Amino acid sequence: MAERRVWALAAEFRGADDLLDAVRQIRGFGFRDLDALSPFPVPGLPEAIGFEDRTVPYAAAAGFVLGFLAVFAGEVWMNAIDYPLNVAGTALLAWPAFAYAAFQVGCLVAAAAAVAAMLWLNRRVNAPYDEAFRRATQDRFFVVVPVADGRFTPREIGDLLYGIGAARVIEV
Repeated sequence: MAERRVWALAAEFRGADDLLDAVRQIRGFGFRDLDALSPFPVPGLPEAIGFEDRTVPYAAAAGFVLGFLAVFAGEVWMNAIDYPLNVAGTALLAWPAFAYAAFQVGCLVAAAAAVAAMLWLNRRVNAPYDEAFRRATQDRFFVVVPVADGRFTPREIGDLLYGIGAARVIEV
């Protein structure tokens, strides 16, 4: 029978402070490609993991600018160039009236771009299937440590995780 290849180890912790301390210690041992799961945002965890990806905010900003400019240009084209209609002496290029709809559409496109970027970045799911792992959305905290770098064996990483206070280590 073929030996099962271990991709990563997931360590379970009982509290947010334990998880944060564990991530800092694991990073101190030289592991860089970590992932952490918690039922609520843990202050300082993204920095401790080394998360530096800014794709989602840039996508949202680009979406807002593109949506705003597209609607604003469309309104200018329709009202001032394509079919100019002077109603009660108002200006053909009434930008304050155009800005309101352009702002709303810009916000809508920004939200859609942020969701699309988030889904693109989350296209790989590395969650181990385990009944205890389902509690990551309820009351448990996990850190996933990859073993791909080859410096440590899964057994050595498991001993390290138990040594820093993991309640349980799951092979992924």
